[in-house]
Amino acid sequence: EKKYDIEGIDLEGKYKDWQKKLHPDLVHSKSQKERDFAAEQSARVIDAYRTLGKPLSRAIYIVSIFPRHDSN
Repeated sequence: EKKYDIEGIDLEGKYKDWQKKLHPDLVHSKSQKERDFAAEQSARVIDAYRTLGKPLSRAIYIVSIFPRHDSN
């Protein structure tokens, strides 16, 4: 959902849940392609957690994903 307010959302819990599914150490027995995918997705989860966890970076991200409207 695209919104700034994340009050009531267990951001850390969601982060940990995704890391349990995607952390590269947990898919070591999978194919190289699956390990690469897990590593890429794990990095995205880390980035999202860091971005959403800080009010300023969250605001910048939210503004960046909405289309800009010119006033002209």
